Amino acid sequence: MLSIGLSGGLDRIYESSPELPNTFLHDGAAVLVQDGRVIAAVEEERLNRVKHSNKFPSNSIRYCLSTAGVELGDIDRIAFYATEAYCKAMLERLSVSQPVPLDPKLLLRQLLAREFGAEIDPSGFPS
Repeated sequence: MLSIGLSGGLDRIYESSPELPNTFLHDGAAVLVQDGRVIAAVEEERLNRVKHSNKFPSNSIRYCLSTAGVELGDIDRIAFYATEAYCKAMLERLSVSQPVPLDPKLLLRQLLAREFGAEIDPSGFPS
C-alpha cells in the first residue's frame, strides 16, 4: 500500500488566510510511505525557502512522488495531520469570511486536483 501524509495550510506560498488560527497551520510537509516503510519525506520550508512555512505542501508532495517515481493517482491512501472533526471546526470559522467546502476531505481533494490535475478517489481517505 502506498500512502502519503500531509501537514500544512490550505493556501499557496504567496496567498494568506489570516482568518485561520495559527494552531491549524502547522509547518507544511509530506511523507510517502510504502507498506509501512518511509520512501521520502520533506518539509515545505526546505523547498520554498520560507522558515516554518505553513502553506499547502505542493512542493513537498511533488518531491515525494518524484523520488518514488509515482504519480498522485498511484496513491492508495491520503492522510492529513488533523482530525476530521477539528478540520470541520476550522473550516466553519473560515467559511464566515469566504466560501469554502465544509467537508475537509472534499476540500483536500479539490486542492490536490487544482495543484496536480488529478482526481482523487474519495475512498483513498481513511475514516
